[in-house]
Amino acid sequence: MKSPLNKREITQLRKSLQTCERRIVETANWDTNYFYDGSLPSERYDKMIELLHRRRKLLNWMCVYTENEIRRIEELDTILTNFMQQMYTDLNNLHEGRIAMADMEPYNYNTWLEARLSYNYDGIHPVLKMEEDAYYGSQFDNMLNLISTEEANLSYRSAFTAYRALTSPQPLAMEEEKHDLCLALLGLLSHPIYSVPDVLRMNRFKVKMVMEQKRILG
Repeated sequence: MKSPLNKREITQLRKSLQTCERRIVETANWDTNYFYDGSLPSERYDKMIELLHRRRKLLNWMCVYTENEIRRIEELDTILTNFMQQMYTDLNNLHEGRIAMADMEPYNYNTWLEARLSYNYDGIHPVLKMEEDAYYGSQFDNMLNLISTEEANLSYRSAFTAYRALTSPQPLAMEEEKHDLCLALLGLLSHPIYSVPDVLRMNRFKVKMVMEQKRILG
């Protein structure tokens, strides 16, 4: 797809992006030869988040959805749809296994199960190399490292989260409402800090299962 931006505009956006990313690294006081570990004072953290918002805008302005990028969106949609289906299956299996534990019956009416699907920077090749990398000129690997680490401090932390109370009689199933893309991918694309080009380069995901239960005594 032909870009609506001319060469001068693209060059300026790329320079602005690279300046923004250098400022992010400086604000984070981070040696990029190592994993980012966070722990910033609140004033520096707020400044970094402001810069990350700007970075997202710059990358999304540059994104023109090439044929290769559209193929990647379709590929991610299939991957995340399958992950979501497995997540629902695992959550339902956890529900059934837990409710069958007779000695835990006093907790049954105060038990919640949660499954959270999100991007996973850890491991081998968490960031996909794409033919458009030079066009953007972004430090995608470093930025995805930093953002994924900082997600613990954000109110928006997941691509998709499903909940189920132990008293829920019906198993969870994939949403019947029709969308062009699966809900997990839509969640990532609407993330307040990840840009569209960031999402397209996400190459690893994780599902975290959590059970919370309580019993009232006395």
